[in-house]
Amino acid sequence: MAITRSWESSIALKLDSREVPKSPERRHEFRWLLGASLLVACGLGLVLLAKTEDFAEARTRLADGELLNLNAISSPDQLLPPLEFIDDSSRRQAVAEQFVAFLKEHRPVANVGSLAHLRLARISRIKPLLVVRTPKEFLQSFTLWIGLYLSAFWIVHLSWRWRRFRGDAAILPALHLLTGIGLILMVSLRDPLRDTLEFRKFAWGAVLGCSLLLLPLLRAFQYRHLVRWVYTPLIVAFVLFIALLRLGSGPTGSDAKVNLGPFQPVEVIKILVLLFLAGYFSRNWERLRELREKKFVPRWLRWLELPRISHAVPVMCAVACALALFFLLKDMGPALVMGFVFLTMFAVARRRAGLALLGLILLVAGVAD
Repeated sequence: MAITRSWESSIALKLDSREVPKSPERRHEFRWLLGASLLVACGLGLVLLAKTEDFAEARTRLADGELLNLNAISSPDQLLPPLEFIDDSSRRQAVAEQFVAFLKEHRPVANVGSLAHLRLARISRIKPLLVVRTPKEFLQSFTLWIGLYLSAFWIVHLSWRWRRFRGDAAILPALHLLTGIGLILMVSLRDPLRDTLEFRKFAWGAVLGCSLLLLPLLRAFQYRHLVRWVYTPLIVAFVLFIALLRLGSGPTGSDAKVNLGPFQPVEVIKILVLLFLAGYFSRNWERLRELREKKFVPRWLRWLELPRISHAVPVMCAVACALALFFLLKDMGPALVMGFVFLTMFAVARRRAGLALLGLILLVAGVAD
């Protein structure tokens, strides 16, 4: 039988499809991600309507000079009308000149609250008459950052689908929904014309996080390679712990050590410990499900279905050391979260809840004391 080029190409395609099988997870992910995007978009739209309902009035007042944009003030004369509560004209002029000098030095002004640095009496009386951006500038910033935020998740989805990445279809929609709730809160908690737009930082962080989700598409970051580096995140976390113990500081009047210069590494430490737990349990879940022989276990403890000590001790010791270091730092909030997360992952990895429930009782008892 003659072998034609079309036959060879079809065989090659079949081999390629076998080597890189289609990923049904991405089809399910599309539906869930679309639902999450619609929910987040609806929430952002409702918040935007609430925050912009007085924008028409603000535009009119800006045009009439009743509202002043701190980033557009160029001369002291523009500040004289809001400062009419100062009876002395020479004093009023001096205050206006001080205002303008401060604005030129600190421009662009991010929020009206920064005027507290002037330390002028009754300065709060003119704050309602000041803004730091126009309605148009807010809407432009909102559109840009919300667009980047939403696009980041869909770029990840399309990239995963293009490269036929296999993974849990619920992770990306869940991240989208949770970060979307946080983004909605960031928009709703701030005055759009007078406060710092914290949602820009939040959206930028989400975009950076989505870029990290593209790393598994690279050969160097595939889980088969990363699984060899199980203890590396734990070592880095302990290095940060030691740095906090030696060089850390806390808020004024507190002996807790949470700051390392301008940086608070506790969140990074939690992520590093979680990476260690994920790597350890992914490598050892089968071993952890091997039960210890009953003849070595007292009868009153057999309901716990204890694992072999050699398999459970490394991860238990690592988490115990992390909790002890959090205790030394006097920052027990992250320690409590870490304890609950470890017990949950331990129960899932073993597919048995007895030992995890005992640990939960001890953890709650320790916190209660």
